[in-house]
Amino acid sequence: MKTPICVISFFISVLFVSPANYAQQAQSGQIRWEKEGQEFLSLLQKAEYDSAFVLMTPVMKQNFPAAKMAELWNGLEKQLGEFKSVEEIIVEPLNIMCKVNLICQFEASKLNVQVVIDQNHLIAGLWLLPVTPPKYDLPSYVDTTVFREQEVKFGLPDWQLPGTFSIPNGDSPFPAVILVHGSGPNDRDETIGPNRPFRDLAWGLASQGHIFMISIKEIKLNLPNNYRCRC
Repeated sequence: MKTPICVISFFISVLFVSPANYAQQAQSGQIRWEKEGQEFLSLLQKAEYDSAFVLMTPVMKQNFPAAKMAELWNGLEKQLGEFKSVEEIIVEPLNIMCKVNLICQFEASKLNVQVVIDQNHLIAGLWLLPVTPPKYDLPSYVDTTVFREQEVKFGLPDWQLPGTFSIPNGDSPFPAVILVHGSGPNDRDETIGPNRPFRDLAWGLASQGHIFMISIKEIKLNLPNNYRCRC
């Protein structure tokens, strides 16, 4: 009878200790991401590009070799002046990845150096963003009075993705387009600076009588760890 008692005690212990453990693990993960983001930035700032290269994913290595890193950082300091300090760090967990926003003070202005870290703690992306997001201007071919938007969800109950339909006014049927995101932690509009290419496509085609659907990327959601193998 001793074994069942031990097993029951173990599960009771897990029930009461787990929430604290989860909070501690989350805090520990955030600290680790901060350090990894700062380490990568520090290597760029010290021109140790070969060492920074080692920390990157295979895809990043293929597209962003040490020579390109040097070109990027040197060009940045020519434009904004000498790097001074990191003023603030904002960590954004994204399911299996994380964005570490390093708000950097350069001689002339501030810049958000955004480092994306994957589940293997490798650098999966690097973005140079304005601290204040630039204003988005509607393209001239968009007419927001001739279509409406509707939020939807699709997929199995435990693995649903939310999305947005842009639906023309009037009687159906309409031609339909579904946009599928690529890799990386971009938002549903694929926002880059002042540009939102997926929104431009959705609203532009909806203005011309097409139903358009954009989904939120699964990396932006708190989905089960085995989500990818279910798709």
